Amino acid sequence: MSTTRSTTAYDSSAKMPYYLLKLDWYLNDSNHLEFTGFSNNRRTEYQNYNAAFDSIDGDARPNKTAFSNTEVLKNGGHTGIFKWTSYLTDNLTMALQYGEMHNKNEYYSVNAAGVVNKYDGNVFGDGPTCPYVLDYNPASPTYGSIIGCSTIATTPISNGMNQRDAGRIDFEWQLGDHKVSFGYSDEKWKSKQGDAQFVYYINGTGDDVDGGELGDPNANVYDVVRYLTGGSIQVDQKSWYIEDNWNITDNFMLYLGIRNDSFENKNGSGATFIKQDNIWQPRVGFTWDVLGDGSSKIYGSVGRYSLPIAANVALRAASASYFTDTYYTYDGTLDPVTKVPTPTGSYADGAYDQVYNGEDGSTPDPRAVASKGLKPYTADEAILGYQQLLSSDNTFLDGWTLGIKATYRKVHNAIDDTCDTRAIYNVASAAGYDLSNWGDEWNIASGLPGCYLFNPGQDLTVTMDVDGNGTADTITVPGSDLGPKAKRNYKAVTLSADKNTDRWYVSASYTWSKLDGNYEGLIKSTNGQDDTGTTSDFDFKELMYGADGYLFNDHRHSLKLYGGYKFSDEWEVGLNILAQSGSPKSCLGGGVGSYDTEYGYAGVFHVCDYGDIVTGSDRASDDVPSKVGSAGRTPWLITVSPNVTYRPSWLPGLSAQVSVFNLFNQIEATQVYEAAYSYSGASTRVYNNYGQPKYFSTPRYVRFQLQYDW
Repeated sequence: MSTTRSTTAYDSSAKMPYYLLKLDWYLNDSNHLEFTGFSNNRRTEYQNYNAAFDSIDGDARPNKTAFSNTEVLKNGGHTGIFKWTSYLTDNLTMALQYGEMHNKNEYYSVNAAGVVNKYDGNVFGDGPTCPYVLDYNPASPTYGSIIGCSTIATTPISNGMNQRDAGRIDFEWQLGDHKVSFGYSDEKWKSKQGDAQFVYYINGTGDDVDGGELGDPNANVYDVVRYLTGGSIQVDQKSWYIEDNWNITDNFMLYLGIRNDSFENKNGSGATFIKQDNIWQPRVGFTWDVLGDGSSKIYGSVGRYSLPIAANVALRAASASYFTDTYYTYDGTLDPVTKVPTPTGSYADGAYDQVYNGEDGSTPDPRAVASKGLKPYTADEAILGYQQLLSSDNTFLDGWTLGIKATYRKVHNAIDDTCDTRAIYNVASAAGYDLSNWGDEWNIASGLPGCYLFNPGQDLTVTMDVDGNGTADTITVPGSDLGPKAKRNYKAVTLSADKNTDRWYVSASYTWSKLDGNYEGLIKSTNGQDDTGTTSDFDFKELMYGADGYLFNDHRHSLKLYGGYKFSDEWEVGLNILAQSGSPKSCLGGGVGSYDTEYGYAGVFHVCDYGDIVTGSDRASDDVPSKVGSAGRTPWLITVSPNVTYRPSWLPGLSAQVSVFNLFNQIEATQVYEAAYSYSGASTRVYNNYGQPKYFSTPRYVRFQLQYDW
């Protein structure tokens, strides 16, 4: 069992200039032109350090040691939106809108020696300019150290971009008791993304690798893990809707609406790999003025909503990518700058070389990427509420609007990926296919995709040349072999109170809520995955053991208070208070061998205690399951943020505001490290940072704001 006490630390700084321009031009009484433009470029810099814990105790604190490198991230860009509103008749209004967003997404790092590391996104190129080299040669004085010119294993793209072009037209038509709205929109999202790993492991000699069983025991050996994604991908979305607000009586309004979406995802070669048409989303709601005098209101709504598949899914699932591990011999020398060994050939004639997930640089057959008949991502929402305006002879009590609202949301159909090639293998083998072209059930044949988009809980049907005979085969895996159905349920009750007078206003609310299930959503907080829609959830069914519980964003209590007071026409003060209970914490662990799997995922299983067996093939036999969200909660977060606004009488339209966010500088942990241990190699690695803060609430800062309206 490893007792390594090293870790990392960093200092960060960010510049986030923001510019906004809003122009309005009233051509005449019937036509209005608008332009809204803003720029939100951001530059973030991290100064990274090696660090060491001061003990092996659970409450050990890390301290910075040597400087490692500087990371620079640039993102953001500019957005412009034009809108033309035309009052065609007294009862018919048209709004025509077009907008463009252009954002960059750039990254590079500079190590302590000043060497720059970048990746241009070309999966067929040489990868990052500066490789990541680990010395695992037992005879080396730098054994166990990073010796290359890069200290970062994964290098994001240096010239990434996101572009969104969207146009829409909307109409609003008043027809007696009906206000009918309808419209159409067409959007295109283009993105150039990717990241890379070129990790060199210097293994020592052939004797250290396999005892010289298949190769020369005296040869110097290293292996390279090559992971490359990159390309330009696209999502096209077309939508139309129609809705009717029908005043059935003076006191009762019925809302009826329907929306239809179509999504088309294209890979790096421009080929469509998923197309979902006619996604119907009905919605119905009502508002009832109970007393008929405008002082009370009961309202409710029920609706279905959908989301497109994220563009980033195309990078690995549908576009050319590499994920290989290749063993080489070398002459014993290293490049003086990069520390990359000087190769002399292949070790053991490639006997230990592997292609993971079938990612060998070929573009997968689009039919093999997503399940046939893939259903769209949809969620349902139901709301029921009541509001009452108080009338009282008491000046303070008079004029308050009190409310209560209940909300329920449920994921109806989720889309995620499964990487359980074992399930494909078992079904194909049972059907009589010759799978000698596979390594084994855990290692799919080269050129076939290793992960597939599907609806968790439902059957997976893909078309691929599973036996390598040149003919595509259709394989159906029962949903029960791939794990449970995705579940995400949100329940909330909100109490509110609002009042607005000539001098002051207050808006207060308290929300009790509960969020549970086995599916956080398109990202995953417990292990920090932000690759939308392709997290480790559902990758194979054993990862979902213990995954059903309280989810990361389950804040049981939230209290919000917002208000302001006018001292005069020129001076006003405001106050914003948020008090929110903490989020659930989980305890994760495991890896190869957990629940008899052979797929890796170190520190991601829902197991917490590694038991008494820490080495050997049966080390996972006494792992202790740990339900998600069952390891306690983060602290309550209470922030007080006042502001002062000045509107000078000598220049109407000008306002100056100073806002202090988190006045008392209350800094609490919003998330902790949740991996307690992992299985790495033949041993168990314990993480001393388990339970220590990972992210904190935003510290106190001040914002100065000038605004001029004319």
